[in-house]
Amino acid sequence: MDQAQTISVVITDTSVLINLTHTGHLRLLGSTPGYRFLIPEEVLAEVSDQQQRSMVGDAITGGFLQKATIETPAELDLYAELSQILGSGESSCLALASERGWLLACD
Repeated sequence: MDQAQTISVVITDTSVLINLTHTGHLRLLGSTPGYRFLIPEEVLAEVSDQQQRSMVGDAITGGFLQKATIETPAELDLYAELSQILGSGESSCLALASERGWLLACD
């Protein structure tokens, strides 16, 4: 990849991860040029199936995924607002994407 190429950050919701584990394509996240994929802790907590959780953990260890954390007051405020109508994973993804200008992968 060219050093001058911009890397787009994509915050990834639970449904996308589960679908990729079902099809055996989670590694695609690490081989998509120009993109870096992140998941919030809230999304990781929603992956309840042990085999899927292990696969997501392996993707994090392998560098295909990185963890993201809600850090700023604005992110936390938006997360709290969205949590009133959406699940925790979706709310965290939307808050981070909105406040940081990231892309969102969701079904």
